[in-house]
Amino acid sequence: MRIGFYINAKIGDSVVALPALRAIKQFFPKNKLFIFTNEIGKNLYSPLNWIDEIYIYESLDQISNASLDYLISSNCDKKTITAFKNTNAKQSSLI
Repeated sequence: MRIGFYINAKIGDSVVALPALRAIKQFFPKNKLFIFTNEIGKNLYSPLNWIDEIYIYESLDQISNASLDYLISSNCDKKTITAFKNTNAKQSSLI
């Protein structure tokens, strides 16, 4: 399974998301975990070897190219969710 996590927020939101990301990886260790974030998030997550791929989010194409089974977003505004529904991720959800 391929799990994507979108968090394009400030440092506080990224730090708060870490336990959830770690839990996902612990419960599903054989699955690939993709993070789509900004430069701050990339700097924060890069030392964590349990994250399989980290991308600086630029477009929906990045998400579609990852062929995700699940896409989780920390951002719940209508624009973001509507856009994510246009990707090929099989399931989208919010946390």
